[in-house]
This record gives sequence, structure tokens and C-alpha cells, in this order.
Amino acid sequence: MANSGQLPRPPAHGRYDFGNNEARRRKGNVIKFGCVALIAAVLIAFAIYGIFLLFSFKNAQVPRFQVKAVQVSKFDVANVLIAQQKVLSTDLVFNFESDNRNPMVRVGLENMVMETTWNEVEAHLGETHVENVVITSKGVSTLKVTAHGEVELSKKIVKKEDMKLDLVLSGDLKFFSGPFKTKTYPFMVSCNGISGDSSDAACDSKLFTNGESSPPPTQKAKAPSSPQAPLEKSTVEPSVVINQSQPKESLPPPPLASREMPAVEPPVAPSKEPMPREKPAVKDHPRPSLSKEPLPVPPQASAPGKLPDQPPLSSPPQAAPGKLPDQPPLSSPPKASIPAPAQQAQGKPPVVEDKPPPPSPPKDSFPPVKLNIQDKFVILSNGILAVTISKPAGYVTGIQYNGIENILDTVNPEDDRGYWDVVWAPPGTKGTKGNFQRIVAKDFRVIIERADQIELSFKLAYNPAVDTKKAAPMEIDQRYVMLQGVSGVYAYGIFERAAWAQFGMPNARLAFKLQRQQFKYMVVADNRQREMPVPEDRMKPRGQVLEYPEAVLLVDPIDPKLKGEVDDKYQYSMESQDIRVHGWICKDPPTGFWQITPSFEFRSGGPNKQFLTSHVGPSTLAMFVSAHYSGEELIPKFKEGEPWNHIYGPIFMYMNNQTKGADFKLLWEDAKQKMLAEVKSWPYSFPASEDFPKANERVNVTGRFFVYDKYVTNEKVPAKGSFIGLGPLGEAGSWQRDCKTYQFWTRTDDEGYFTINFVRVGNYDVHGWVDGYIGDFKHKSPVNIAVGRNVDLGELVFEPLRDGPTLWEIGIPDRLAKEFYIPDPNPKYVNKLYVNHPDRFRQYGLWERYAELYPNNDLVYDVNTSDYKKDWFYAQVTRQIGARYNGTTWQVKFNLEDVVPNGIYKLRIALASATNSDLEVRFNEPKPSPAIFTSGRIGNDNSIARHGIHGLYWLFNIDVKGNTLRKGNNTMFLTQTKGVSPFQGLMYDYIRLEGPATSPK
Repeated sequence: MANSGQLPRPPAHGRYDFGNNEARRRKGNVIKFGCVALIAAVLIAFAIYGIFLLFSFKNAQVPRFQVKAVQVSKFDVANVLIAQQKVLSTDLVFNFESDNRNPMVRVGLENMVMETTWNEVEAHLGETHVENVVITSKGVSTLKVTAHGEVELSKKIVKKEDMKLDLVLSGDLKFFSGPFKTKTYPFMVSCNGISGDSSDAACDSKLFTNGESSPPPTQKAKAPSSPQAPLEKSTVEPSVVINQSQPKESLPPPPLASREMPAVEPPVAPSKEPMPREKPAVKDHPRPSLSKEPLPVPPQASAPGKLPDQPPLSSPPQAAPGKLPDQPPLSSPPKASIPAPAQQAQGKPPVVEDKPPPPSPPKDSFPPVKLNIQDKFVILSNGILAVTISKPAGYVTGIQYNGIENILDTVNPEDDRGYWDVVWAPPGTKGTKGNFQRIVAKDFRVIIERADQIELSFKLAYNPAVDTKKAAPMEIDQRYVMLQGVSGVYAYGIFERAAWAQFGMPNARLAFKLQRQQFKYMVVADNRQREMPVPEDRMKPRGQVLEYPEAVLLVDPIDPKLKGEVDDKYQYSMESQDIRVHGWICKDPPTGFWQITPSFEFRSGGPNKQFLTSHVGPSTLAMFVSAHYSGEELIPKFKEGEPWNHIYGPIFMYMNNQTKGADFKLLWEDAKQKMLAEVKSWPYSFPASEDFPKANERVNVTGRFFVYDKYVTNEKVPAKGSFIGLGPLGEAGSWQRDCKTYQFWTRTDDEGYFTINFVRVGNYDVHGWVDGYIGDFKHKSPVNIAVGRNVDLGELVFEPLRDGPTLWEIGIPDRLAKEFYIPDPNPKYVNKLYVNHPDRFRQYGLWERYAELYPNNDLVYDVNTSDYKKDWFYAQVTRQIGARYNGTTWQVKFNLEDVVPNGIYKLRIALASATNSDLEVRFNEPKPSPAIFTSGRIGNDNSIARHGIHGLYWLFNIDVKGNTLRKGNNTMFLTQTKGVSPFQGLMYDYIRLEGPATSPK
């Protein structure tokens, strides 16, 4: 065997060919080099292409995006007008146009939802499908969205011009800005007045794009989209913490003197330095930008179930520099009764103990309030929270508190988180409709800037030469106030108009929308609180819209425990007198957001006008003017040249928190205590506006209220627990339709005594009513309120309407239909909150139960044998026969032992609600005999659909001639003649037949 040093065996030709071997080696090297060079060239090309892609993606812009038109390809008018079908077949084609300026970018549409309104009546359109949803070419491209289905009508259409369809299409624009990166932006298209006469309809479209700092809407927000103020580290308690073993020590109330005015003595001015009046506008002055430090997080317990240490209550807690102190825990407040004005709550008002608030730490122990004015935002902070407001628009875009970088919903655009809005109606507008206007201020001013208080103004002026058809003819000044050491922010609005154009205002409010993934537990009362659905649960396919868009059946909610329930914002309405505090709770970290209203003097409609509160969003509303539960009669309408000034608020947005692991419901208990402190501080001393009178500019009114009905008692008796108040000049009962002025109400004590505190200067009528008695009280002469002079009205005696003795009666005269029979809901449409609940009338679909209980004939009631609690349905509703709705006739049977042929009997019918109704009354002869009374078309409060047990109060006093009645058996026929929708009808409060005045008792 050859060793390694030997040459290999020579080839057959006898010699070695070293030259050819070298050539082959060189050739192989060339091939290898070529392959390497080719691979390198390919890699370089890919790198260059990648850099180009990255540059393109980085600089990719959202394409211009708008809807060009909506084409109506099928509109079956004849079937609706002639055959009166309830179903209208239609196809709608939306043509979107997008100018895509980057060939590397694709655009698509998804998650589209459509809501429709048919002729001012809610309707439902079938499912949508999408074609050609992706744009890949550069230039102008079209996306076509076809919506097809059947519009279900809930209203009879009689004229071709009534065939108008309004719709809103919403969805997401998906923006493919990279190989693995997409952004999603919500869009909305609104179209009004689509008819069968036109093939195209004009529409408005909007794409909601957030700034660079905003997260995509489909992702959970980790940071606010607008600047937030980091709070200074200090020795202040950031909020409240609750401990079962310690006495209550809440955050201090605003730096005001909590006070209760004496009954007769003049009000005493607050013992603090006078508040400066409004000062001229100031220029934006440079301020250092806030640092990027995070908001201080309240200290957590060192171990599960262990609360932080509590320092002595006699002095504010101290901490090392740069470290927050441990917070003193608070005990759970005991329950007692709420002050008298809120005792009449439907669904129980908050139950709280009326006791003085705990002593407040010295103001110097809290950091000063600071203002940071930036280019597009202003930031208020006081060491507890930071509030960011857009400048000059006045939108609240962020609230930083308790370690939550933004309590407000960052999925929404910045103008849809905290804002004021109105609905205003130009002349000729019918019903409660109008133009929606979100208030966008044009002028920003600093009104007060001190260490203990900052007040800001965001004002929208009105120019009649420019804004006549664009905006409501009035000026709106939005005010926000932050105080030293107070865990929240105050807001009020100054609404003012000069001699400007005629208009109406169906709605005015302040709304806040919270983080939807964190605030899921809602509280409006002690017995009205629950886990709520999220907005996605209300959308297809998770939710199914019922008779109107606000009511949705939860078919496949994210939380399976909610499956099969109905969600409807009207199920959480409350009377104005009881809307003192409501809001939302986040369980992790335990945080509460509460809207506190210390007075309802500025709201429309008096103490028992119903308003929305909080609902799925999560949204919390401060309603000031609303046509809900009242209709057009409670829309403030201003004549040409009519001046007006009104302040709505202040209200208080209060925030509190807890240590982790504690009972989160104690946040509600603390919020009720805070509400009491705010009520006792009313009227606030801090608002800078001269239009808001302070305590020493108001007056107390006292007196004693009696009731005397000669057919019930022999003498006047104290009207205990009754409403007594000062309202506008007018007829008895006119206060409930007042929506331009201020009203001041209280409840009498057991002896009939009352004190109405802190009344504004002006002329008023004294109004009142007494449960158990029919009608309204009005004092014989107006009352003039002047500064420095309290008013004692002495004894007031209410003599209810009465001609003769009671022959029979149905119900209780309390302005409610609550005592009558309220059925269980259809098992398919249950809100579990109201099962076995005193407010069971708030269940959805109760109107449908009438036809199930009375399938063939209408209700018949015998005053001798029937029980109104079981046999009188709570509402006289329509009956559906085929595709039509018809009015109904109820019978009341009664027996008279004797009749005075020449006498005049009196029938008194008190209604708790009326919706597009006409009541006819007959005795002993049904239709077609002439009615002895016809109400005419009355009411539009829609309380049947909106789960109210009352709307506006109506009282009819009807003369009945004796020769109309018979000795022995008689029948009264009550016919509600109107029949167009399932929501028309009446709710009765009380019915009484009186004998002639000459009759024996």
C-alpha cells in the first residue's frame, strides 16, 4: 500500500498531465466566484427593495376616502302605498372613492354595520355584503358595498313624500401599511332623505384617523392619544381607600364651607376671600412642558388581603421625597335614609347617611393646581388627577388617574370622549327631531388661575351673518374647574342668546365615554347596578336589534352570562329628583368614575321629569334638556328676537379608588357620601361667572302646606311628604312643561313644614301637589324674591278639585301607573336586573303582553268585583290585527242605586302618560254613538316604548249629565282611537266618578 508521500500510479499513457489539472482547478474557482457574486447581487437587490418598501410603508398615508353616492337600485313603493305591506324590499349600493397615492399600500373595508330610520320611525335593514373591498392600484379606485334586504316598517305610510329613508353605515377602513402591519380606522357614512324618486342620494362620510400617538382602534389602548400630565409626587392621598376596621375618612370636599341655611334667617356669605369675577382673555403664555413621568399609582398592600398602614388622622401623612405616602383606609359607611327631596325614587335613590363630612386636612397639605398650556391642548392637574382638554375646541380628551393613563375611551376619536352637544331645530321642524351639533369652541380663555383653583373657558360664539343655518343661534361657554385637593373636575355651561333667529332645542347634555375594556360595572341606584354588556355585544352578529335600535337582544355576548338578555339605555332612566350620583366601576385597578349633580334647579321639567343616566358605551350623561318622556311640549322654543340666558350645572365628575382585593362596591358607598357633601356645598362659591349667584345672593322660602277635601276630612290636614316648589309664572301644573327657567323644589315634613333653600332672585308662582289627591296646587299670588330678604309664605291650603262625593274610583292619584297590573316579560326578552324588582315596568316588550292576556276582547273592569292591582293593565295600548294596529276600547262596569236625572255628575280622568292618543268617553252606548268627551290628539312622551311608568301628567274634568246614566247597571267605554304603532296609548293614573253636589255623601 502506497504511503502518503508516494505519487499515485501513473496513467496508462505513461506520464502525468499537471497542466490540465491546474486548468480544471482554475475553472472551478471561477464558477464558485460567479455563484457567490450572483447570490450577493440578489441579496443586495432584495436589501435595496426592502429599504424601498420600508421607506414606502413608513411614509404611507391613509388614502383620501369618501362616499360619492348611494344608488337606490330597488325601491318597492307600490307595495307600501297600495297594499300597506310592512316590509319594503330594497337594494342600496354605496360607491366609495379612494385616492390611493402609494402603489405599495392596500386598503380594505370590513366590520360594516348599518342602522336605518324610516320616516322618523326606527326600521331595520337586512344584512350587508361587500364586493371589491381591496384597492391595490395607485390612483382613484372605487369600492362597492351592496346592502340588500327588507326594511321592516313600524308605521303606516300614506303619502309618497313620506317615503324617506335615513341611514348610517359604519365600519372599519383597513390600511395595509406593511408586510405584517395593518391599521384600522373607523368610518361612518350618513345619508338622509333617500327616496324611490331618485337613483342617487347625497351622503356625508367621515374617516376617524387618530394622531401618531393613538393606538389603532381595534387594539387595546396602552396610552392616551393626547398629551397627559404626569402628577407631581407629593404627600397627598390620591383618592379614597376603604377599610372595614377603621372610621370613615373621605377625600375633603371642595374648599367651601359646607352649610345648611337656617329656615328663616338670611343667608350668610361664605367666610373666604371673594372670588374674582371674570377677567379679560389672556394670551397663551409659554409654560414648561410636563415631564414624561407616569402618573403616581396609589400604594398597594404588601400582601393579599392586607391594607396599607394608616397614619394618624390628626395630621396629613408624610412621605420621603419622591414617594407617595400610604393612604389612610376608610371604613364602609353605614346605611340610613337619603334627604327628603329624594324619597320618592322609582327604583330607590341612593341610601346614604346624612351626616357632616369628616374634617378636611389643611389646604396647604395638598399640591397646588397647575395649568399647562400647549399648542393644541391644556392640562389641569392637582396631584390627584390630570385632565387634558383640546384647545380651543373644549373636548375632554383624557383623564389620568389611579395608574390608568386615560380613563376615557381611546378607541374613540378625541372629539368623542368628553363633550357637550345639543340638538337644535330650525323653524318648521316637526316633532322632537333636529340638527345634532357637537359644541366645538373657537375661543379659549383662562378665567382664574390660582394655587387653589383654575377655571377655564371654551366658548363658541354665534355670528348671525355666517352661522344662521350652520349652528344653533346661541352662544355656549363651556367651563371646567379644578380645585386643590379635590379628586375630580367640575363643569358648567353658560347658554346665552341675543335677539337672534327662531329655533328650538330638543336636547342639551354633557357626555363622557370611558375605557370599554375596563369600566364594565354600572351603578345608577342601590338596587339598579350590574355587570353591563360591551358595545360589541350590541352589534351583529352578537346582538339582534328589536323594535327600535336602542333595544338589542344579546344573542352571543362576549360574556356568556348575559346571553338572552335585552339591553336598552332607557331601562336605566331616572327621575330628575333622584339623579344625584351615577357612574361606572373598573375592577382592576378598583376605580370609580361618578357624575354627581348636587341640584336639579337648572334642569327642565321639574322634579319628576325622567332623563337618561348611564348606559352601555360605557357612557355617563349629564342631561340638562331632553324631550324623552315628554315629547315636543318640553322643547324650549325661542321666538325671533327672544333673548335668553341659562346656566346648566355645575356638575362634578368624581373619581375614587380602592386597594386591590377590597369590595369594589364600597366605591359606590363612598360616591354617595361624596354626593351628600356636594349637596351640602350647594350653591357652590367657586364658579367665576356672574350669572351663577352665590349663597349670599339667594334667599330661603318657608311655609306650611295643608290639604283640605271636605268629602275626605272635616278640616285641613298637614300635607306631609308633599312636593312644594317655586316655578315659572303660569297656570296650575305649568311647571312640568317649563324648560327655559329655573325651578326650586322640596318635600314637606310630617307636619307640613317646608324650607326651599337658596332661591334665585326673580318672580315665581308657588306650585305643589299631594299624593293621594287629584290635581295641582298653585298659590293665589306670585312671590317676588329679592336679595337679603327671606320669605315666609305662612300657611298654604290646597283644596283639590271636587264637586261631589266619590261614587267609585280606580287607582291611586300619585301621577304613576305603577299600582296597576304589570305583567311578566316575555321570557325571550328579559333583563335579569328587573326580575322581582319594584321597577319591573322597565322590562322590554310589556306592551305585547296585552294581546296575549286579552286575545279576543278588550279589558272589562267591574268596580264592584275587580281589583285594579290585578285586573287593570298598566297601559291602554293598541292591538295588532294582521299588518295593522288598531285602537282599543276598555269597559268600566258600575252600579248606581239612584240617579239624579237633572244633576251633573263629574268624571275625573288623570293620565300618567299619553303617546299620540285620542281618548273618547261614552256611557252605556258604545260606538258609533257620540262621545260625551274627546281629548283630541294628546301626548308624545313615548313612555310605553321607553319603559317609563309615567310621562307628562294630564287631567280631564268631564261633566256627565244625569240622563246619560241609568239606575242599576251602567257601562263606561274608554276608547283610544289612534292605531299606527305598538307604542301608542295611554297610562291612567286615577279615575273617579263623583255624584252631583246635592247628592248625599
